[in-house]
Amino acid sequence: LAGRNRGIRNVLVKVAETADAPTVLAELAGEARREVRMAVADNVHTPCRVKAALANDNDVDIRYALAENHGTPLEILMSLQDDQNPYVAERAKKTLERLQMKHLLKGAFAATPIKKFRRQA
Repeated sequence: LAGRNRGIRNVLVKVAETADAPTVLAELAGEARREVRMAVADNVHTPCRVKAALANDNDVDIRYALAENHGTPLEILMSLQDDQNPYVAERAKKTLERLQMKHLLKGAFAATPIKKFRRQA
């Protein structure tokens, strides 16, 4: 029976990692198995409302996964900065800092003209 449960868990995790259907991801976010919820938190296709619900998950690892995910909406990352768990709060702050730096760098590179170099023979 344990092997069968492990097999079901593995299938659910795989579906949660690869699904792009919002209804499927919303359903899997309510799964009792934490590995499944973790995969939903990491999935880039997970809708904002589902990520917002996962941000209130009792499992600290689920909230941490959201806090380190660069695809988590800014509002959720900002709320996770105030998480009761200091590791989640710090990870959310670091992710926001990285996103801000990425945005600043992207803007700086966008303003810089790109020169084409010819290959010299």
